[in-house]
Amino acid sequence: MKEITKAQEDILKALWDIHDGAVSDVLDALPEPKPAYNTVATVIKVLEKKGYVSHTHANFGSILKTIYNILNVPYVNQFDVTASLLQDFFTSKPDYTPYTLEKHDTRIFDAELSMKKYNKTIDWRKIEQGPEIDNPEIERKVMYENK
Repeated sequence: MKEITKAQEDILKALWDIHDGAVSDVLDALPEPKPAYNTVATVIKVLEKKGYVSHTHANFGSILKTIYNILNVPYVNQFDVTASLLQDFFTSKPDYTPYTLEKHDTRIFDAELSMKKYNKTIDWRKIEQGPEIDNPEIERKVMYENK
C-alpha cells in the first residue's frame, strides 16, 4: 500500500463520511481550519493517481451495467444504458501473480470497530491463510455431495 500524508488521510476520512461528492462537499466535511479549495482539489487528484479514489460516479446501476458487459447481456432499461462504466476499477490485462494480503489501514477504516456493533470479531488467521484452491479431491467431494 502506498503511503499517504496526513492531509490525504484527512480527505479520505471526509470522503468516507460523505461516501462521494464534489470537492466542495469534501471541503464542507473537513474540520476547521479548512484548507483552500484548490488544496483539496489537488490532494484528491493525487489520491486518484495513487488509486485511492476515483472520479467515476459508481452506483448499483453501474455494477449491473458492468455485469451485463462482462456477460455480454443486453441492457434492461434506460438506467442500465445511462449508468457509468466502472472501467477505472479494473485493469486492461489480468494479473495472475500471487499476492500477499495487506491489512487495511485502520486510520481509514477499522474493520474490528465496524464488527463491534454485531458483537463479532474477524478471524484474520483464516483470511491470511485463504482457501485451498483447485484441490481436485476437495472439488470432487463437493461436486458429488451437491448432487
